[in-house]
Amino acid sequence: MTWSGCRDRPVYYRAYRDPADRTAGYEYYRAFDTDIADNRAQAPAKPVTLPVLARGAAFSFGPGVAASYRQVGTDVRQVVVPDSGHWVPEENPQFLVDCTRLFLGLPGAPAPPPALAGCAA
Repeated sequence: MTWSGCRDRPVYYRAYRDPADRTAGYEYYRAFDTDIADNRAQAPAKPVTLPVLARGAAFSFGPGVAASYRQVGTDVRQVVVPDSGHWVPEENPQFLVDCTRLFLGLPGAPAPPPALAGCAA
């Protein structure tokens, strides 16, 4: 499903209707420069050693997500979510669920097809 076909749009519209809510939501993006500086300062001394599932979408960031995490993590698993852009949970929810189940090693996780191979624990 693409964003243009997303039936959840009204939920997002309601969430961002109030200017104060929009401001709070945008603070995430405004903090990028500070986050980058903090990560660069702390990463050499404190690398992330836990497995990291770095999911980028086929139409948004793709393998760039994993490239970013490799700068701070020692066990980064790259996954590119097919048929998705910025809104992965809305655009490819089944892939998200299957990938997460595989990564966490949950019972009932499907045998991974090639697209899910990077998700397996």
